Amino acid sequence: MKVLRSVGMLTMMAVLVVALGTGCSAKTNTGDFVVENGVLTRYAGAEPVEAGDSPPDHIETGIVVNIPDNLGITAIGGMAFSHRPGISAVNIPKGVVSIGEGAFENCTGLTSVTVPDTLESIGAAAFGGCSSLTSVTIPEGVTSIGDGAFSNCSSLTSVIIPDSVTSIGSLAFSNCGSLASATMGSGVTSIGNRAFEGTKLSSPVIINDGKMLCYVPSGMTSYAIPNTVTTVNGYAFSNCSNLTSVTLPGSVTTIGDYAFEGCEQLKTITIPSSVTQIGRAAFNRTGISEPVIIHQGKLLCYVPASYTAYTIPDTVTEINAGAFGNCSQLKTITLPESVTKIGDGAFFNCTGLTSIKLSTAITTIGKDAFGNCRKLTAVELPRGITSINEVLFGNCESLRSITIPDGVASIGESAFFNCTGLTSITIPPSVTFIGKTAFDGCENLTIICPKDSYAQQYAIENAIKYKLISA
Repeated sequence: MKVLRSVGMLTMMAVLVVALGTGCSAKTNTGDFVVENGVLTRYAGAEPVEAGDSPPDHIETGIVVNIPDNLGITAIGGMAFSHRPGISAVNIPKGVVSIGEGAFENCTGLTSVTVPDTLESIGAAAFGGCSSLTSVTIPEGVTSIGDGAFSNCSSLTSVIIPDSVTSIGSLAFSNCGSLASATMGSGVTSIGNRAFEGTKLSSPVIINDGKMLCYVPSGMTSYAIPNTVTTVNGYAFSNCSNLTSVTLPGSVTTIGDYAFEGCEQLKTITIPSSVTQIGRAAFNRTGISEPVIIHQGKLLCYVPASYTAYTIPDTVTEINAGAFGNCSQLKTITLPESVTKIGDGAFFNCTGLTSIKLSTAITTIGKDAFGNCRKLTAVELPRGITSINEVLFGNCESLRSITIPDGVASIGESAFFNCTGLTSITIPPSVTFIGKTAFDGCENLTIICPKDSYAQQYAIENAIKYKLISA
């Protein structure tokens, strides 16, 4: 490990300028640079001010940091400069190929960063919360921009993405409330969910030669998706609260998770037959008043939150992830024997549901399928399932007892988390794995199981009461 000190202004490499600030002090402070195996792990020339801490009586501002070019630095490590509001400018030397996670996070005084053409990646939250940055020009050579890399840069007004960039992470520019211009390079093939949420961009963002719709401005009232689009990305229309109509062309095959979440004025939507996949809770918190069913009636994707009762058509074989999510008024639900699969979070937060009769043909029940169903008192699990997935009954505080069918091999993490009313669970000898947190918060639980079974050993190891029965 080397701890070195650099004094003076080094020559800047004008390849990337992140913001052209207005008031950098001409003073260049002496800084300490801690380097380990080519990674600059910490800058000691300015004291960090962590979130929630009381700031010191005086914070020196206008600090210009010149990183020496003779230390063999190839990477700026995670959090190396984070939470230092006094830094106004940073000059990064040639040879650096990556800027790590949170490297400059919450450097609220940072107005200018100069980086070399050797840079290849910008890590998650690298410049998150740098509220004084006003513009971003990312150098040719960078291939990836991490999750939240520039999130909450509230003064950021423009960004230029070069052709070399292939991926932009989730929330990369989220809550950049002044961002009105984003020039997208031709090489971008992947943009994560909500990458431009909370910006002022006025035009949709479409990539992959017009095939992937990633973002629609929240102020739009209507939108006809171009007929080149095959994928509507997750959260693409999220919180377009004024949207009243949208036209999906026959080219669309996939609608991502939460794609239309929060489109409260959207009352109807026509799904073309070309659509074969709809993500979790794609129409959550919309004004759509009728269920959405695709695949010739086989896949139930959405049920309006206002429904108090619903009988699933007997053509349905699968209940999609989040299909009944947040149907808090739902009291009764009838499942036909045709249903074989229940997706992740299918009934999540159905807080009024007290009981449900599951199809005996069901072989798969996804993660948190009944999570937060606080009034659910009883459920008979079908014999065809082989696993109890993570958080399946999380926060089902009214659930009293349950029997795991023979043939189930595993009970996932937090499967019964905070089921405070659960007093007994019968576990067969077929179960050979139970997650450490499967029964966290089940203070009154007794495990009923055969002698010498995995469940008995689990109960002993986790100080849970148990009762033995014959296998």
